[in-house]
Amino acid sequence: MSAPQIVYWNPEKRRFRGRIGRRLPFMAPVNNFGDLLGPLVVSAILERHGITTPAPHSFEAAGQGQKLFSVGSVLHFADTGDIVWGSGRNGKVDVGLHRFEALDVRMVRGPLTRAFLMERGIDVPEIYGDPGLLLPALFPERMAGWQKGRGGTVIVPNLNDPAPKTQAGRIIDPRRDLWRIVQAIYEAERVVSSSLHGFILAEAFGVSARLLRPGAEAPFKYDDYATGTGRESVPLYDDIDTALAAPDHPPAVFDAQKMIDAFPLDAFR
Repeated sequence: MSAPQIVYWNPEKRRFRGRIGRRLPFMAPVNNFGDLLGPLVVSAILERHGITTPAPHSFEAAGQGQKLFSVGSVLHFADTGDIVWGSGRNGKVDVGLHRFEALDVRMVRGPLTRAFLMERGIDVPEIYGDPGLLLPALFPERMAGWQKGRGGTVIVPNLNDPAPKTQAGRIIDPRRDLWRIVQAIYEAERVVSSSLHGFILAEAFGVSARLLRPGAEAPFKYDDYATGTGRESVPLYDDIDTALAAPDHPPAVFDAQKMIDAFPLDAFR
């Protein structure tokens, strides 16, 4: 039996917007940094065990056969028999678009995703966490020369939100080079983010973080992540100034080794 495909959300879209852009044939992958974390984390775990990592595929390019779902609100892309390790439900996607009948679930992002799957008759262990939380454990050598706190306030908008007009901090385009974004979050003094993974990475690195209310996302995935990391919820702020003035909320509680132990190594051996 062949190893599962490593899949992630990275569709190709038009490079240019507007009336003229729609007429031009130029396409490029979205490359939203949060969605690129899945293959990165999966590869790091496999390499630790001497396993060659299969080339990852976007959902549009994936072929037939079993798939491994890791980072992202992408369960509506799953088919019967696929493996889930850390993914979650997207609250803005219609329930009827989840067409799978059975899944091999090792870990989900949070209790809300677990409840959703259990209601569909799928067994889900009580192991929670977003694999993005594992970057400090899996890539310590990449961060060895980085300096905590030197970057001031960093603002990370959701992919679908316009860049805010503010002088309160440095704005990071979520489609920039992945490791440059990771370093900016690591070195930040504080992070304000409507990108869930901007927030998750800040928490993974122990950086003070606030969540901005996104303009195009349902709150489900934010609540799912919060409840999966030991909180009833995490506040969503309507503007940057209010977020920066707010007190710290309880930190994320997660067990990195338990998350790694839940990884489906058996499927790749």
